[in-house]
Amino acid sequence: MTLINNEYDYDSLDIKYTNLKIKEYEQDLLNYDYNYFKTYDKNKYKLIQRRVKLIINPFGKSYLPLRIYKNLETNENICPVKNFIKILKYKNCTNRLLNFILKQIHKGKRQCDIKDMLPDCPISNQTISNIIKNSKFTIQPLKEKIKVLDNQKLHIDIDDCYEFLRNDYGIIEKHCIRIFNFYTHKINIGKNRNQLLNKTTAFLLYKTGNSNNITQDKVYNFVFETINNNYDIKINSLKDLESQNLNLIIAGDGALSIRAMAKLLGGYYILDKFHAFSYLWKSFVGKRGKKKESTDWTKYIDSSASFKNGNYNQFINILENNVDEKTFNYFKNNTQGIINQGADWNIGCYAESTVFHLVKSLKGNGAKSYNSKTFINMLNARVAYFNKQNISF
Repeated sequence: MTLINNEYDYDSLDIKYTNLKIKEYEQDLLNYDYNYFKTYDKNKYKLIQRRVKLIINPFGKSYLPLRIYKNLETNENICPVKNFIKILKYKNCTNRLLNFILKQIHKGKRQCDIKDMLPDCPISNQTISNIIKNSKFTIQPLKEKIKVLDNQKLHIDIDDCYEFLRNDYGIIEKHCIRIFNFYTHKINIGKNRNQLLNKTTAFLLYKTGNSNNITQDKVYNFVFETINNNYDIKINSLKDLESQNLNLIIAGDGALSIRAMAKLLGGYYILDKFHAFSYLWKSFVGKRGKKKESTDWTKYIDSSASFKNGNYNQFINILENNVDEKTFNYFKNNTQGIINQGADWNIGCYAESTVFHLVKSLKGNGAKSYNSKTFINMLNARVAYFNKQNISF
């Protein structure tokens, strides 16, 4: 195949080459280089040298002797082959390879996963990381807002996780990633499996240890804007401290910031059952050093039932004098979150699973420390995938 048409769709060309040998691919590029040399406009360009260029594509790495020309009008040096296959100036990777990597990041793949998907391409994890770091992509907005009916409630799940990320100077800093889930209801799609409907995922990332990095106002404004940008729902302004938004339900692990969020929003608050049961299990069943015969299943079952039914007084009476001070205060400070457990609109909290699928799955075993810009791009691409938004590179 001789490549002599500059308007040829190179993306299609790359697809055709998927099952061909690298030598054939290289020969076609050299043929294009030669044909350009035979036909180029000598009044506009001047051949100045022939230099070995590195080209990295989805099926290998090539070092090809390619001709370099000078544009006599602009004095700019060009490499016709690199221009033809859409390689940016000072870069080596083909456009198709760049798009392939970013599309896999969009789907939540890690660098090591992408490397495994390109067995014939000798590209390193660091190169993939740099591609992600330096990429600029646009997230396409939703076509229309999600309508929240008058008889529906908008659920907001909130959770935090922490990652150690490197800045541009290689210094590792601790960052907090605050995850937000917005959805209207759920349906059962299988045994012990639910699907959240009309779901939107969002996040805030900031360095810890500096109160200037994040404030309550920033968080509240972020939530308010996210709701207004994605949902057609009537809610009162967050700035009105007397406002009531009984169509909002805020759920979380009991952190003070989440309880404060629920109070400011004027909505209902529920305590995440996952974290609550974890405390109860450790107190009555799985306590370290506790003998098997002394395990108190009765108190665990009774306290769990009282919690699920929202029977706060009975629940607290079981805990009193039976759990440590930390556990007791944890539940004592989440009174409304327990009382609302028995409400018919309580469909649970799913922030923990989102934290895993959005953040922890990208880190694998947690041994790697990403550059902060790389990680933010990975999170933005992954959130766009969750929210069914396309991204353009």
